[in-house]
Amino acid sequence: MLKRNLVVLLIDDDYDDWEIFSLAVKKIDNSIKCLHINSCEDAITALISKKVQPDYVFLDLNMPGMQGHECLLQVKKTKHLQAVPIIIYSTSNHPLERKELLAAGASFYICKTNTFNELIDQLKLVIANHLELA
Repeated sequence: MLKRNLVVLLIDDDYDDWEIFSLAVKKIDNSIKCLHINSCEDAITALISKKVQPDYVFLDLNMPGMQGHECLLQVKKTKHLQAVPIIIYSTSNHPLERKELLAAGASFYICKTNTFNELIDQLKLVIANHLELA
């Protein structure tokens, strides 16, 4: 049960990943609003203009056009977005890349998993501070 309605945004160009991600979020709590934007450029525009105001942003790295790393840097330059946790959500698991992205302002780094239940467990860990304590 969530303390309040939570809004998460996934920035990912892969529609299949979006569907799985959305199902996992709904499995955690059906009241979570899950948004999807399929390009970094569109996401930056929506975030900076405040058309989208998520509690968490999940960001894929390998995107057409602007890559996730540049998107992270652009978002973190925007004052009203600096406190929004940016979670890298990628198939890449290179330790140096992980270290660089966390140093650049990412809050967490999640590797896309092979199982649905692993994804649910990882998402629960990230949003744990929004979950009510039983």
